[in-house]
Amino acid sequence: AQPNPAGLIAGLEIELTNGERLRVGTDDQWEAAMRVSEGWQTETLPGNAWSAARELGAWGMAPWGEVRKSNAEPEVYPDYERLAAILRADGVVPDFESNGPLRYTHRRDGAAEIYFVANRSAAPATANAAFRVTDRTPELWTPLTGEIRRARAWEQRGQQTFVPLRLDAHDSVFVVFRKTGKPPRAGKEPQNWEEFAPILEITGPWEVAFQPGRGAPEKLTCATLADWSKLGDAGVRHFSGVATYRTTFMWPSGQLPMANGPSPKVLDLGRVEVMARVRLNGKEVGTVWKPPFRVEITGALKPGENRLEIEVANLWPNRLIGDAGLPEARRVAWTTWNPFSKETPLLESGLLGPVRLMAAREK
Repeated sequence: AQPNPAGLIAGLEIELTNGERLRVGTDDQWEAAMRVSEGWQTETLPGNAWSAARELGAWGMAPWGEVRKSNAEPEVYPDYERLAAILRADGVVPDFESNGPLRYTHRRDGAAEIYFVANRSAAPATANAAFRVTDRTPELWTPLTGEIRRARAWEQRGQQTFVPLRLDAHDSVFVVFRKTGKPPRAGKEPQNWEEFAPILEITGPWEVAFQPGRGAPEKLTCATLADWSKLGDAGVRHFSGVATYRTTFMWPSGQLPMANGPSPKVLDLGRVEVMARVRLNGKEVGTVWKPPFRVEITGALKPGENRLEIEVANLWPNRLIGDAGLPEARRVAWTTWNPFSKETPLLESGLLGPVRLMAAREK
């Protein structure tokens, strides 16, 4: 095997005792030879005598960029666009690219190519993502539920596989290539996500039970959903902890027209500040802490009366803000340091809704 040639780019500056400066740089006045070292012994390889060094170009040439002083922070990587252009010229396509606000990481596990793709924006994003993988079927792995499903719409062009994705605000998905396969016929497959339409709004009234020992009343009844920080009771406005919402609603039985329409698949809680756990007819159906606040209810919903229970937890600031305006003996919480005052604006809290049953739209 031929040895891999290496190079040296150096600039040596010497200051003499008389104040003069001597600069020495690597150029074709230097000599080089292929040599090997073993222990303390260094030998020139046969047929590789010393000869003039090869001069690559001017100091600071591409792709290394401008030269910096030795006491400055070094430029570890060259300009991205310049390096990408060099790779494209050599026929190397990007590992990942998309026409949306998506970012990614990529690793390999055996023969499987695993991409973690995330939406970095606070709004839903629909994008066509390209992966440097060929002859493999993309799978979509949902981090929140562990669900694995085969992508239904995708195509292969050149060295890339293109997969249409829709991610909610700050949402993410694993795109995994581990099985060989051919893409579906163009235009014959549906999209890779479901779209939902509301079919029933659950309006209450709601019974709300507050965690004891946190300054709020034991329970209250609300005709509609409201922000705790806007209610009249000071204990509710400054409550921090877990409150449980309970209500019942009717889902039509078999003889009613609505039962012949689309079947509900998810319960959408609308807006939650800040997280919730949901039970339907005594069955726990999911915990949510980010938009969209939706849980799967297939198998839990029944014809007739349904019992819905939603536990909602908020953050600590509202309680600490309330305590800041109370004498120490009447404070509910204890902390080594309270950064809030009684004038600090309260955070929105609770189940804000609307709460709706939703069904997948017909394609």
